[in-house]
Amino acid sequence: MRKSTDMAENIPNPNFDRIVVGVDGSNGSTRALQWAQIMAGITGAEVLAVHAVEYIPMRGHETNQLVLEQHSAELDGHWTAPLRTYGTQYRTIIEIEDPRTLLGRVALDEHADVIVVGSRGQSRVAGLLLGSVAEYLTHQAKVPVVIIPAGAAISSP
Repeated sequence: MRKSTDMAENIPNPNFDRIVVGVDGSNGSTRALQWAQIMAGITGAEVLAVHAVEYIPMRGHETNQLVLEQHSAELDGHWTAPLRTYGTQYRTIIEIEDPRTLLGRVALDEHADVIVVGSRGQSRVAGLLLGSVAEYLTHQAKVPVVIIPAGAAISSP
C-alpha cells in the first residue's frame, strides 16, 4: 500500500491557464468554485467566475438592469469571497444572457482550458426535462466540462 504523499506525487498536473466556472450563489456553484480555486492553486490558472442573468421581458428593462446590478454585487462580493481569501487570480463576468450560451462563449473567447459547473443533484429525467446547464454543456461546449456532483468531497491535495 502506498502512502498518500506518494499518490499525490503521481497525480498529473493539468496545464490549465484559464478556468471558467459558473457561479450563481447555489450550493452547486459554491462547490464548483471551490474545485476551480483548488485547481488554480495547483496550476497557477486564472479563474473566470461567470454569472448569467436571465432577461425576462415582463420585468421590463429597468427591472432587469436592477437585477443585473444586484447579482453583480453578489458576484463581486459574497460569491467570489473564497477566491480573494486564498489569493486566487480571478475576474468576474456577468451578462444578461442564457447561462449555457454565456459559459460556452466566454470559454471560447477567453481561450479557457475547462468549464466547471455544479450539479444540482437532479435525477436524469428531471435534468432532461428542465434543460440543465451541465447537461447542455456536456454536449455543446467546445472545451472540456467538469461537473462537480452534489455529494463530492472537495479538499486540497
